[in-house]
Amino acid sequence: MSEKTIERIKDMEPRFDKASEVVCGTGEALDALEKTLPDILAFSEYYGSEDWFEDVDSYNRGEVPGDVKCGVLAEDLPYDLIIDAHELALRMLKAALAILEDI
Repeated sequence: MSEKTIERIKDMEPRFDKASEVVCGTGEALDALEKTLPDILAFSEYYGSEDWFEDVDSYNRGEVPGDVKCGVLAEDLPYDLIIDAHELALRMLKAALAILEDI
């Protein structure tokens, strides 16, 4: 076996290990995302809807009990979540396309 062969194997082995770990982890994360997709879609539909504005008004009038978590009634964090989900979907499409084109 040549030194070049050994060096190539030594170079490729950590690349394989890293790729295996990332692909497996990404698969698990994608499983979780797919299970959560109905929640993401439902929240996206709720945020900014007539119901959402009504709930915000109720909160602002002090009609929502203090022990009810109301993060969904904020403006920035929920909006950021929707934008982040959209950007993540675009990144996944670009990564998938790169994989499909190059493998």
